[in-house]
Amino acid sequence: KSLRQISMENPYSTSLMAAFRGVLCVVLTQAPLPIAVAMRSFETFTKAMQAGKTANKAMEEVFTQSIESPSLRYCRLLEGGVPQQPKADAPTGTEDLLLTQMKSAYVLVGMP
Repeated sequence: KSLRQISMENPYSTSLMAAFRGVLCVVLTQAPLPIAVAMRSFETFTKAMQAGKTANKAMEEVFTQSIESPSLRYCRLLEGGVPQQPKADAPTGTEDLLLTQMKSAYVLVGMP
C-alpha cells in the first residue's frame, strides 16, 4: 500500500468518506482483534440492528456478551451460531467475552 492509502485508512478519514456516501453510522476497530471474537461481535451487532435496536443498544449487546468458559473465548461458533461446549477439564463460570482492551478497540461514529 502507498503512504497516501495508509494515511486515508484511519478512523477519521474512513468515517468522513462514509458520511459523504450517505452512511449515518459506522462501527470501526482501532486495534487488531482476534477473528473469532470480531465475528461473534459482528453477528451480535447485526442481529440487534435487524431486530430494530439503535446502534447504541446494539453496541451495548456486543459489550455485554458472555461465555460459559474462558477456554471458549477464541473458539468460533458452530453452524447456526451455536457455541461450542467447553471441555470437561476446562474451568467453567460465566464471564465477559470481550476483555477490557477488546472493548476499547471499538469506535461508534455517527448517529446512534
